[in-house]
Amino acid sequence: MPTADRLTFGEQQPWLLCLCEEEKANLRAALPGHLVALLSDTGVQLYLKQQELGFAFDAIQSAQLYFMRRAKGQGWITLEARLVKTGETFRILDMDRFTDSGLKWFIDNQKQLESFIGMPIVVQDCGYDC
Repeated sequence: MPTADRLTFGEQQPWLLCLCEEEKANLRAALPGHLVALLSDTGVQLYLKQQELGFAFDAIQSAQLYFMRRAKGQGWITLEARLVKTGETFRILDMDRFTDSGLKWFIDNQKQLESFIGMPIVVQDCGYDC
């Protein structure tokens, strides 16, 4: 992730996963400037800075990467998933302003992100933020 870009989770959850002390130490060492994923057979826990977001693979039916380029507004980039039971969407990752380097990071890491969330990500260009 380019250091000038601000990547955050779309949904805010406290960092409450029960880890042993060794896992916590390893995670703390890896977190600065990195998105960390802990995968299991049934789901994923994502860590970014001091935030955590987790979900079961079978809870989501689709994933989309939406982006709106800068014009009069700042634009944005967001990775969302749609829930199976309710059809509601939730934001997995957000960038509150569009940058070419931020979009490049998402596109360059699309396959890795797909492996983290267990399904393909459909990319949608939403035009310009007028």
